[in-house]
Amino acid sequence: MQFSTIMREACTGLSPPPVSMSRLRLFAWMHLLLIFPWIMGPTALAYSRAIKTAWAPETAFVLWKVWSLMTALSLVAAVGILVFSRSRRPIAIACGFAVPVLILASNQISMLNLGVFTSWGTVHVIAMIAGCRVFLGYRLSLFVAISAMVLIVGSAVLEGWGLVPLAPMAMEPIRHPVYMLPGIRFVMIASGLGGLLLSFFIVNWGMNQTLKLHRYITESVLRRYLPPALVRRAASGKLRMDEPPQRRLVTVMFTDLVGFTVMSEKMGAEAIGELLNRYLGEMADLAHEHGATIDKFIGDAVMLVFGAPEEMAPEEQVQKCVRLAQAMVRRAEGLDERLQLRAGIHTGEAVVGNFGSVNRSDWTVIGPTVNIAARLESASQPGKILVSQASVELLQGWVLEDAGLLTLKGVQGKVHGFFVHPNLDESMGPAPSTA
Repeated sequence: MQFSTIMREACTGLSPPPVSMSRLRLFAWMHLLLIFPWIMGPTALAYSRAIKTAWAPETAFVLWKVWSLMTALSLVAAVGILVFSRSRRPIAIACGFAVPVLILASNQISMLNLGVFTSWGTVHVIAMIAGCRVFLGYRLSLFVAISAMVLIVGSAVLEGWGLVPLAPMAMEPIRHPVYMLPGIRFVMIASGLGGLLLSFFIVNWGMNQTLKLHRYITESVLRRYLPPALVRRAASGKLRMDEPPQRRLVTVMFTDLVGFTVMSEKMGAEAIGELLNRYLGEMADLAHEHGATIDKFIGDAVMLVFGAPEEMAPEEQVQKCVRLAQAMVRRAEGLDERLQLRAGIHTGEAVVGNFGSVNRSDWTVIGPTVNIAARLESASQPGKILVSQASVELLQGWVLEDAGLLTLKGVQGKVHGFFVHPNLDESMGPAPSTA
């Protein structure tokens, strides 16, 4: 990996997603139940006692009051996240930016009371920056890092130039080389800022590598094998592989290329492989544009589903499916005049979900509806779309050609079929009666 790439990924965020409300709420609860009771609360108690023995009690008391104000405001902002995260997102996000900055401000006041360059409070600053980057994203953590640097420089100037007494809460004035040697204050300020920047860069680079791997797995790997809706669930951690299959009303379409076997024998393996990949790529793009789920590729055949895994109204399923079939017929002819596509469409109940074992499973649709759609495709003609009566009843005003009662292999009884012209739509006239 080149140095320039490392630096770019250390300094920038890779297309940062919006701030997650669930993570903001988690951060608010962490502040209310962990940070305040276990860190800020004991600190307040210790300060109230230490002021009595401080060598500069007036200054220590003023700083303690400011610290108390910052702490109280941070609690109010945390409550604001919980109150507004479900109704007023902008207010919740503003509170999300305010909480860490107020915590940092109170921490910096503690450092002023104990000595900016001799206090261990910098550890809290680094932890806050890292935590914000991990839980709350790039933009908020960058804002927190910049705020922390401004606060450190400001407090160092106040202390280093004598505007605030050195460590006023100490029992007696302290003497330290940091404050006694000329010019060392600038070195310490630069060192502190450099440490904060380095901490941010390291954590940010690590998070970017994790994000790159996550995107590769979800967008480049899972997208090839799962429907888009399931990929989105996997990316958000909501996909349950052990979820039982469900019964759904779906519209299933099968397509294949007429005479493809003979064509492949004439063209040879390499040429037909290139043509098939180009063809399937075009069909997949069309399916994505029309909102279809690609169930599987079977050689040159394609099985597509509407209504699963995302639910869709039956009428919308059939309308979109027929339009997709028309587009696929035209696209196949445009790719190569030798490609003649035929399609079969049927609407009915089916079982959808993951089928297989723990080691290997497929998301698919099964049931008689799938078999009828496959048999309709086999009974269709080159360049035509054969639709069952169950699907036609959900179409309104389309131009249809009655194909009669069809005897389909493996299907009990006859199925009434209708052809849909690939270049005509509902604007061309009324559909014939399906009675």
